[in-house]
Amino acid sequence: MARQKRKAASADGTAQSAKRLNAGPPPHDLQKPPSHPPSFFDLVDRYPIYDRLCSVLPLDSAIKLSQTCRTLHSAFLRSWDVDKSLQRFVKHPLRLRSELGRHGSLIAGHFALQFFAREKWPDIRLSIYVDQGVASTAMLAYLSKEEQYTFKEIVPKFMEGRRPSNIDRKSAIILLRLTTTSPAACVLLDRATTNLFAQEGLHVKKVDSEKYLDTVLHKLYKRGWGLDDVPRDETTRNTSLLPMRRIGDRYTWQIQLPTQDVIPSTIPDSVLESSFFSIDGVRSSSRSSDRAQIRSYTLSAQLFSHIALMYSYLIANDIDPSRVDQIRQELSRNAMFDLFAMKAGDRPPWFQRNLLSSGRDFVLYDHDNVRDFKRPHYLRSRDDYMISMLKQFHRVRGQIL
Repeated sequence: MARQKRKAASADGTAQSAKRLNAGPPPHDLQKPPSHPPSFFDLVDRYPIYDRLCSVLPLDSAIKLSQTCRTLHSAFLRSWDVDKSLQRFVKHPLRLRSELGRHGSLIAGHFALQFFAREKWPDIRLSIYVDQGVASTAMLAYLSKEEQYTFKEIVPKFMEGRRPSNIDRKSAIILLRLTTTSPAACVLLDRATTNLFAQEGLHVKKVDSEKYLDTVLHKLYKRGWGLDDVPRDETTRNTSLLPMRRIGDRYTWQIQLPTQDVIPSTIPDSVLESSFFSIDGVRSSSRSSDRAQIRSYTLSAQLFSHIALMYSYLIANDIDPSRVDQIRQELSRNAMFDLFAMKAGDRPPWFQRNLLSSGRDFVLYDHDNVRDFKRPHYLRSRDDYMISMLKQFHRVRGQIL
């Protein structure tokens, strides 16, 4: 009898346990509280609290807060969502970024300023710098077919495309700048290019001609940017700005973008980060008043190409010309071995066996010849040598940038 009661009780307990399992979790107010309350870092990861905080903090304060730990640094980088910014112009930002990488193209101009400032300006265009030829043809075809842009040439080497915006009622405008040197060279040296520096909190707008100064200042001030005059000795070229800079140097403001599902660029980062340029301070007069002297800064560099290299490079004008000749001579000697190794029918039409001794070695580094040169797959490029020499020669105040 007792054994049967115990069995019945056991069966009843098993049934109750089954009911509890099938009944789902207990009501919210009956749930067991967590073993410890969530930390501030848990809240940062799970909720947009930090994102909201960064949107109202001054930039320098947000940067300092992000430097306290990895969690806040990762949350800080989420404030710059490039894909969200690009959605104003294209339906598939990842696809656009892949096309930029596939063709070695760059985005510059006011879109970059807006992106770094975490602002949305109503009247900007997306400026894309792309090599003229195969790359520009492919980019035009992609934007026209898949993004429904209609392009027209507004001035030589400038193609403007329009279509209704994805975000608002205004037209989305993409400006293709067709380059014959390299996108990086045009971005840095184009007189209409905006350049941003993070040294000493100074934002520099490059102005090469007085007629652009009024327009430049009006646009920047209208959008909340300001220019600060930097004291200098008027008898010298020197300012508190470094006279020489490099893309990606330790003074450059860099933001790491997510690259998942994005095709890598055909131009390695090491090549882009080996672009050096000079900064010269000049006084410009406003058109409205000849007495209004405002300091602006010009960027200058020389494009270096050679058939021994797969890529072109920018060299600051301040470098000793003899050092440039040293690099060029070394590359030319190696290039002649490469040309002799090619089959006679594959050699370029300007090839001669006595190029170096005849004084016609300039054909080896003529930019048009370099663009047209079809490099066989078995020839080794000397880009590693070029990058190492640039790092050795470009020194500022005793330190490599």
